[in-house]
Amino acid sequence: MSRCAGWFARAPMGSWFSRVGFHGIDDGVMTLSTLSQIAADRIKRDYVDAILHAAEVAEVFVDRVIVTLRKDRR
Repeated sequence: MSRCAGWFARAPMGSWFSRVGFHGIDDGVMTLSTLSQIAADRIKRDYVDAILHAAEVAEVFVDRVIVTLRKDRR
């Protein structure tokens, strides 16, 4: 999975993705979290294909991506 993270860090959206929480992959389902519905919607709309491609390149089976909202712990 670190290869996926490395790909995103170098990608143009790397700093934007640094605020997205990665919670693991279970049975082909990758779970991510973010602080806002706007960000969650944007990930779902614009980045799921790139996430799935990065996982495939890293030889990690991901069939679906779930994005949840999390509370800010400041």
